[in-house]
Amino acid sequence: MIYSLLLAAGSSPAAPQTATPHKNAQHAHEHGGAKLNIAIEGKEATIELETPADGIVGFEHAAISNADKKQESTALDTLKNRIADMVVFDRSATCRFTARKVAVEKDPEEGHSDVKAEFGVTCGKPLAGTTLRFGFSKIFPRIIDVEVQLLNGDQQTGAKIHNDGGTIALSR
Repeated sequence: MIYSLLLAAGSSPAAPQTATPHKNAQHAHEHGGAKLNIAIEGKEATIELETPADGIVGFEHAAISNADKKQESTALDTLKNRIADMVVFDRSATCRFTARKVAVEKDPEEGHSDVKAEFGVTCGKPLAGTTLRFGFSKIFPRIIDVEVQLLNGDQQTGAKIHNDGGTIALSR
């Protein structure tokens, strides 16, 4: 996973006109929040998302009843099928997303559940010089703040995206 790589690399301020910079640190399980890690190399990218299950599924308890199982399955399918509407690369790059992992993971010590997902992205042209936008709150309204860590060649940046507001310019 790229999360440890992003932590080791550190971060520099994001584009000041559009995204709120933040310090790179471990964050506690926080309802309404998500962590998004993106590593870009040329025409390819890896995306990791971690968020409390409440933000995606609507609850954190184990899905035991048929109704809960259906709700969880539908929510995870929405994440798989709509990730391109939440992590929005420039349309001219013609990017395709592939879900590598999308699961609810229970923390037995803390009693919390998180959705952890990883996606591969393959684009028709390099992403350098384009702008990255976000749309999490439109798809999952309980996700309000997204902490983004990004590696793009020599560019290392972090941003806090609030209610989908803000963009990150991908350097050349």
